[in-house]
Amino acid sequence: MKIKEIEAFDAFMKHGTTKAAAETLGISQSMVSRLLIGLEDELGFALFKRTRNQLFPTSEAFLYHASVLRLIASIRDTQKDADAISNNQLGSVVIAAQPIFCDTFLLDVIKRFKKKPF
Repeated sequence: MKIKEIEAFDAFMKHGTTKAAAETLGISQSMVSRLLIGLEDELGFALFKRTRNQLFPTSEAFLYHASVLRLIASIRDTQKDADAISNNQLGSVVIAAQPIFCDTFLLDVIKRFKKKPF
């Protein structure tokens, strides 16, 4: 399955028509239709009932869209992580210290560090 098919499906489910989905994605209406047909072929079940140039989502489409929304959220999280890594804002720090410093000095330093904007 292709990411463009997933995007077309999500746009259709959010906007309700292939025309609105096409405008959102910046592609032609016929391309949206082809992408949706391709997705259905790959999935092996119908996502839409087709009547006189209209598409109506099936119950399977709504179930599948819930999964697509989770996928899109995961992709966004991945992009946020990549941005944070490239800006040195994600990672871990290992601190080794003698026990005497853990209850006093080190706690204050970590507290200040966490408040510091980057």
